[in-house]
Amino acid sequence: MIPCVSLMRVVIHVALALVCGMSAAAQTAVVRGRALDALGQPIAGVHVVLSSSGRRVASTESSADGRFHLPVPPGDYVLTAHWGSQQLQRTRLRLAAGQTRRVQLKFSPTAEALARPGAGSAQKLAAHQVASLPLEERDSSKLLLLAAGTTTASGTGGNFTQQYSVHGQRGEASVFALDGADTTDPELGGATISDFNVDAIRSINSLSGVLPASVGEGAAGYVNVITKSGTKQFHGDLFEFLRNSAFDARNFFDRQSATAPGRIPRFRRNEFGGTLGGPLAERTYYFIEYQGLRQTLGTTQVLSVPSAAEREGLDTTAYAGDTLDVPVSPAIKPILARYPLPNDPSGPFGAQTFATSSDVTTRSDQYSLRLDRQWTRRSQLFARYTVENVLGPTTNPNQTALDPAFAQLFSEHYRSVALHYARILSPDFTSDTLVGFIRSTPVYASLDTSDPAMNFADGLFQSFNGLGGGFRGMWSNLFQFRQNFADQHGNHIFQFGGEVRFNRDTSIFTFSTDGSYTFGAGSVYAPVAIRSASGKHDISAGGLLPDTLSAFLTATPFQYSQSTAEPGFPQGNRQGEAAIHRAAYNGYFQDTWHVAPKLTLTSGLRYELDTPLTEAHDENSGPLFTEGGEQWLANPQPVWHTDWNGWGPRFSAAWQAGRTTLVHAGAGIVTILYYPNPDTGSFNGFPFAVETVATASRGVPVPFSPSVQTVALPLLYTPAGQRVYPPNSSYAAPNTPIDVDRFERQLAAQFPGGQVRPIQLYGQSPDFGNGYMATEVVGVEHRLRDYSLSANYVGVTGVHLIGNIFPNGYNGAAPGFAPYTQFDASGQVSGGFGEEILFSNPFHSSYNAGELGVRKAPGAAGLGFNASFTYSHAIDNQAGQGAPPQDPYEPGQERGNSNTDTPLDLSVSVAEQIPAAALPHPLGWLAAWQVEAIGQMSSGTPFSVVSGIEQTGWGNNSDNRPDQTGTPVLSTSRSVREDYFGRSAENARYFTVPIGIAGGSGPFQGRAGTLGRNTFRGPAYRDLDLAIFRTFGLGGKPERAHLELRGEAYNVLNEVNFASPNRVLTGAGFGLIDATRGNSRQLQLSAKVIF
Repeated sequence: MIPCVSLMRVVIHVALALVCGMSAAAQTAVVRGRALDALGQPIAGVHVVLSSSGRRVASTESSADGRFHLPVPPGDYVLTAHWGSQQLQRTRLRLAAGQTRRVQLKFSPTAEALARPGAGSAQKLAAHQVASLPLEERDSSKLLLLAAGTTTASGTGGNFTQQYSVHGQRGEASVFALDGADTTDPELGGATISDFNVDAIRSINSLSGVLPASVGEGAAGYVNVITKSGTKQFHGDLFEFLRNSAFDARNFFDRQSATAPGRIPRFRRNEFGGTLGGPLAERTYYFIEYQGLRQTLGTTQVLSVPSAAEREGLDTTAYAGDTLDVPVSPAIKPILARYPLPNDPSGPFGAQTFATSSDVTTRSDQYSLRLDRQWTRRSQLFARYTVENVLGPTTNPNQTALDPAFAQLFSEHYRSVALHYARILSPDFTSDTLVGFIRSTPVYASLDTSDPAMNFADGLFQSFNGLGGGFRGMWSNLFQFRQNFADQHGNHIFQFGGEVRFNRDTSIFTFSTDGSYTFGAGSVYAPVAIRSASGKHDISAGGLLPDTLSAFLTATPFQYSQSTAEPGFPQGNRQGEAAIHRAAYNGYFQDTWHVAPKLTLTSGLRYELDTPLTEAHDENSGPLFTEGGEQWLANPQPVWHTDWNGWGPRFSAAWQAGRTTLVHAGAGIVTILYYPNPDTGSFNGFPFAVETVATASRGVPVPFSPSVQTVALPLLYTPAGQRVYPPNSSYAAPNTPIDVDRFERQLAAQFPGGQVRPIQLYGQSPDFGNGYMATEVVGVEHRLRDYSLSANYVGVTGVHLIGNIFPNGYNGAAPGFAPYTQFDASGQVSGGFGEEILFSNPFHSSYNAGELGVRKAPGAAGLGFNASFTYSHAIDNQAGQGAPPQDPYEPGQERGNSNTDTPLDLSVSVAEQIPAAALPHPLGWLAAWQVEAIGQMSSGTPFSVVSGIEQTGWGNNSDNRPDQTGTPVLSTSRSVREDYFGRSAENARYFTVPIGIAGGSGPFQGRAGTLGRNTFRGPAYRDLDLAIFRTFGLGGKPERAHLELRGEAYNVLNEVNFASPNRVLTGAGFGLIDATRGNSRQLQLSAKVIF
């Protein structure tokens, strides 16, 4: 149950207060009408606008039966209607008080305009809605959350944009377009430009459910942002939006510090820009926009750092009631000195808690130019060019809170081009041609190159330079050509067309170029003797260390990894540089058949062929599985076999059960598009970026150094003794086997003790193929006066979903658990392969939901709102593309709640212009002010409890789970609100880690835990954003310009939306929450001049 009563009361009170505006209805006139296609059938989603003296007065969209209704004050108006690229205009509508004017709009069929779901939901937000709703960060993509079945997805796209889950699917299943041209991130999915200037947006169209055959790319949801165009009159605006921490409330975890003496971290945000459109020549129009952002955001950070006693070597956590006096290694002392001292003993990590703020700076500049040319009444052309340059934000403020040098900085230089030509060849036959191009260049650069990373498997302390160097960059170029046709023939409207897309990308994807140490997770042995205060727990040299703290203080890591490139390939931050090519060829056909006046059947078929990834210079590698074992090949050909089975049938039916009731049902299959990242292991793994991994064992410790180590890799040879890559060449003959054992033996000679370090391998599973998503929808829509009501059932099944498999266990796997690793008689690694991470698609998911919606379009002076409620359940057997299962050989056991599972979700938007007639005299000054609000309530996100140690012989896996022995009461309503499990330091007593048992395996003789994946759920989410604004006339009569003054409050009720708690059972602060989802209450002020 969502604890949302307080927010619901506020929404009800606001709605009741706004309803008083309806008393002015008697002072209005009404325009009613229907939008029809060439067959006289109703069209839903036609955008209708009434304007006077160049100003929009009212707008709406036609409902499922094609009807629209616009109440406005008496006066002279121009009516404009948009459907796809078509525009109709009716002038000289003179309306008197109480008059009703009826209008009929008839459009020719176009494939672009007919792109709406056969069964499901379609949402269209007009320009005034996009610009007037309270949008935090002016990010129009957040309006998608108003649609039923849409939630935020965990993780972000390659360019730091938020991803969205539609009907329980992964974020990359949401496809985005700008003016019909693809803007989906070519490498990772999601939107490449979600912050397009909202003052330059004409409408946002979103589709979900059973999508039309014209939509592909593995879309669970499709979003098309239409930009504004110029008109016969000059028009535009200038705007400035300001935010400052002086206006804001304190975050629950904010603490007073030297950087934030007022307890509220610094926040400065200045967003400014403008738009301008008008005629350029006869029937030629232009529209330009610019938007700049300058922001410094102080982020709240609550971290675990070594206490003063721990820095002196006192370990009180290894044994209850006893203290170990650990000799602190001289190599660790400089690391301890660079950690800040704790400053908040009452925080979630107790005496280890360090609370502070960390500034994140962002600078962006965006501009675009659009040209429209109306060649004839039957043909038109537009071209648009968009640029956005972004520097920042820092992606890891928890690291810069320790040392600014640990920052990973994001930057992006984005370009988008669209060229669209529409022609009505005859009243029954139309053509749409589109050429698109995007260049997306998200780059993540680690600034520190002198410190290796120190990571703690159980979360004991905040990582020290957690990235350990590395560089991630994607320079993506996507070329798109699409041709659509629409043809009316009798009672049929046929749509058909095709599309081709070509990717030409350069990718760098490397980590730990400066080395990364891991403390904890596995067994390590004391390099020196350690005494205990009681004398009962003394540890002799060579004895097993009891915890992560003692291992860290003695400089005894469990694992060390470092990435180095083979000679002859790019080095340093260019390790793993790859030129990746891909192509997609799509075609479709769809028939919309009006069987009877009240019955429409739509059937379609789409075919999608996605070619395997190729590297321009054949610099790739991968596995070859044989009956006798496995080989690793240089330049495997093909990387995987082309899957020709990309068929996607779609079918839907719509029945007009009554004058105002529509029943619809449908089913369809979508071929899932894979994205190159993280599927680049074949191109930037071994030998192009060689990750060597050393794991400790008895008698063979992992050497430690606080400085960056250098590794000289030996040359590669085949088993026959020939060079894999000839001198001065990076080309290997197709399917050349690599002698990995020889490489590892020569590499081991460089390390103390000659320890063999197995190579971590990344590649492509040879059986990789297409994935599919099947959707079924049944629903009903009903119109009751000005209200539109809807109810839908949505079911989605995903098969052959993409993710990683681990055929050789994990790093540090024991004999008997790593079939492709060689061990000597003592159990030490002597050769073979290390952990293998292969990109494959054996996973599946299911989603079932009931959706309810109610909508009322606002008139000139009245209440308008949109509400959607979703009750759903999403299940899958993999947490995400890179997440490892607990058992690498039985991933099916991971079946559980999906990361995107949100059982209850309610979204509401409200709009009201306060009419003077509804106000008593003392409140007359409120007349003409407009109020808009967005409210959202949803269930918390699922999470898993993990043990933090290596329980089994499968190796070092971060997702090992314990057994559950008790049932915690999860709540944030206690006196200590952040204690989610309720027992503070004893939260771990609800679980046991199954180690030290008969028949166990691994360093701790354990087994896999019985606790399932994602069995717990974080706190619920509640938010209400509010905007109030008014437009004042400027320049006399008639008014030549208008000034809009606006105030916005985000999280106006200052709800504390807690994030999920710390989930590592053996780590610091288990079961306690140390962060929030979203911000505390923040205010924004703005001024806009509209002309």
